[in-house]
Amino acid sequence: MFRHNPVLNLFTSLILAFSFMVLPVAASQLETMEYRGAAVTAHKGPTADFPAEFMDKLLCEGGQSGPSKNAGCVQLNSDGSGTWENDAGPGQRMPPAPVSWFIVTNSEGVPLKNDGAERKTWQVIFRFEQGDRYNPQGSLYAVAATLVLSPQKRVIVHSKYRDL
Repeated sequence: MFRHNPVLNLFTSLILAFSFMVLPVAASQLETMEYRGAAVTAHKGPTADFPAEFMDKLLCEGGQSGPSKNAGCVQLNSDGSGTWENDAGPGQRMPPAPVSWFIVTNSEGVPLKNDGAERKTWQVIFRFEQGDRYNPQGSLYAVAATLVLSPQKRVIVHSKYRDL
């Protein structure tokens, strides 16, 4: 019938062992949270299709390279942490608030996003790990994260952006 192939058996065993190691890690990144009265499933930090251009760099009001007296910034770190900086009024900035950020997904962990020829948009939820003037600790805030492909390539989170 079938011949015993030790290389194939080893290969199959490694694939099975690896898949069991990977699946729990991916599943542990999913959280169910309540946002505006509805249950939402979200993945902490980036999903495989979330562009690296969003991460580990400041995105600021007006596309500035850093915060100014009139412009706050957001930072999405690749580990799912980050900061959100609100404007407190004309010429006033608040200190950056530490946040965790999540990409909204379906129950299987597939990101809910809009793909277009000129832009791709993901829904991101911020959880404020420390409160600020407008967002109490533990509160959630949902925004769009958009990769604009043309005419000018740019990443945008809420009203904060950076040209690429």
